[in-house]
Amino acid sequence: MFKRSLTSEAFDAVSVEQKSINSTAQVDFAPLDKFLNIYSVPIHLVLTIGLVFVLMYLIFEQAAQAELLVKNDRARISEIQELKTQLLSQSVHAELQNEALPETQLSILYLGHIQLNHLSKALIELDGEQMLVIPGQVLKLGWRIKELNEQYLLLESKSGQLIKAFRERP
Repeated sequence: MFKRSLTSEAFDAVSVEQKSINSTAQVDFAPLDKFLNIYSVPIHLVLTIGLVFVLMYLIFEQAAQAELLVKNDRARISEIQELKTQLLSQSVHAELQNEALPETQLSILYLGHIQLNHLSKALIELDGEQMLVIPGQVLKLGWRIKELNEQYLLLESKSGQLIKAFRERP
């Protein structure tokens, strides 16, 4: 392999001439240039005014769309508020008539199971109050313990409705 050192002495000076390479055809724009020079200020003024009008139109169009969206949102909010007042008035009316709560409105947690010989007991929490219950015992609102085992507690209402409460895991 040859090693060469590149120095300025190794190269000859070459004159570089500016060559204008024009690949496009020569077109005479003199009439157009003359027209633009004469009417340049009015054309720029007309273009600027036209651009301002276009921008103003776009701004007003966006404002109209935003106003329409606000009106629709206000209408939806008023409908929701009317429904809310109707539902609240119905629930207050129902409470004033002292309607009985449905039987399924029972808050019960099955906490554990105790098996002693032939006696089974379950630890439950009923409406925040803990108690031990046995099969056949009647609870609040007419619910009766029908069956209990380690996995679940079966409750039966006076009307025959059944609820299965599964054991809470710690």
